Amino acid sequence: MLVFWWILFALGVAYGAKTSRRNPVGWFALSFPLTPLGASVLLILANRYGVRLANIL
Repeated sequence: MLVFWWILFALGVAYGAKTSRRNPVGWFALSFPLTPLGASVLLILANRYGVRLANIL
């Protein structure tokens, strides 16, 4: 059951990335090691400060 909720919340992070015109697959993959909560906080900060993962990688 925990795995189901983990994937569901990770999909929510991917949807948030898609609505802000970012790569949803990358953010979905990032949600697994960081937890969905950590990835969503990172997405909010990236949106606020204009950081793109392509600029870092």
